[in-house]
Amino acid sequence: MEQNSVSLRNVMRGNVLVLTLSRVLWSVSGSIVQRYMSLYILALGGTKPIIGIINSIGSLSASVLYPFGVILLTRLEEQSS
Repeated sequence: MEQNSVSLRNVMRGNVLVLTLSRVLWSVSGSIVQRYMSLYILALGGTKPIIGIINSIGSLSASVLYPFGVILLTRLEEQSS
């Protein structure tokens, strides 16, 4: 049998492993905070459109910053090896 198949252990190395683990931790903590953030904003006098804008800004900033994180991790990994 030929060993050309890609295993999970080979894929989950270096940057992919770091990004996957950090994303899992970020998602868990974000889910806990997100559940109550809307109620908190409403209690402070915010409106539903403001809650939508705040949530959109969070998603947009994450999608813009992820590529920079990948570039940074790649450079750090290249320097360490």
